Amino acid sequence: MNSPILVTLRYGTRPSAWLDIATGQLTFASADAGASRGNASTIGDDTFALYADADALWFQWNDRRWQLADPGLKLMYGHHLSQRTTTFAANDQSITYPAWWIDDPAFEPMIPEQDRQEDYLAYVVFIKDNPDFQASMLSNWNIAP
Repeated sequence: MNSPILVTLRYGTRPSAWLDIATGQLTFASADAGASRGNASTIGDDTFALYADADALWFQWNDRRWQLADPGLKLMYGHHLSQRTTTFAANDQSITYPAWWIDDPAFEPMIPEQDRQEDYLAYVVFIKDNPDFQASMLSNWNIAP
């Protein structure tokens, strides 16, 4: 399927956008655009999204996408405490960016659950590792375009 998919933006001032799955580009949507089929976030110039398409849950990074349930998709997420950065990788592609907690004096590195609430890519890894969440998301988002 090559038509744009409506996604809810996890962070930012606009509630939703159209994701062009061929390019990974987001275009802000009107408030009455319809039902979301996924969610998305940006880090710098990179776009990341989770969405339902063709009866499968997909993870997209810019113009590359993978079925989230594919065992060949290897995701990695970790902090570099001394550098105050986070690195995320999907197979052979990686990004390092400022950690979400750099300005949080209460940050506790031994509480990984907080990562998935504060950082979209930690959330993606959590969903990848939880088939029950994947099934629930697919059920909620798998609506006719």
